[in-house]
Amino acid sequence: MKSKYFLIVSVAIIMGFLFGKFYILLYKNDSVSVFKEDTELYFICLGVEEKKEDSQFVYELKSDGYHIYSGIASDLDIANKIKELYEKDYNNVSIEKNYVDNSSFISMLNEYEKIVRIATADTIFDIEKTILSNYKEMVLINESND
Repeated sequence: MKSKYFLIVSVAIIMGFLFGKFYILLYKNDSVSVFKEDTELYFICLGVEEKKEDSQFVYELKSDGYHIYSGIASDLDIANKIKELYEKDYNNVSIEKNYVDNSSFISMLNEYEKIVRIATADTIFDIEKTILSNYKEMVLINESND
C-alpha cells in the first residue's frame, strides 16, 4: 500500500519536473527583452543648424534641424563644466539628455571622465574630441548597422 503511494508521488514529482523544465526552455527561446538597458547621458549642444557643416562634431537630425553636439558626459557636473568652456565661444550652448545602449562606450566614457575631472580646458577639448570620435564609431555606426 505504501509503495503504491510512493510510486504515484514519485511519478507526479518527475512529471512536474519535466513539464517545468520544458516550459522554462520554451520561455527562454521565445522571450523578448521588454526593457532597454539605456544609460542616460548628457550631450553638450552648440545649437541647431539646417545642414551638416563641420565633421569635428556629432550631428543628430531631429524635427527642428541638426543638433550639433560638442561633448558627451555621464555626470551632470562634468557636462556643466564642458558647457561653461564652450560658452566662451558659442552663444546657445545647452545640455540635452539622450539615452545610449552601448556598454563598451559607457565604460570608455567613464574612464575618460576620470581624466576630465582634473584636466585643464585645452585637455578637456582634446578628450571630448576623442569621446565624440569613439561615439561615432561605437554607437552611431552600430545603430546604422542594426
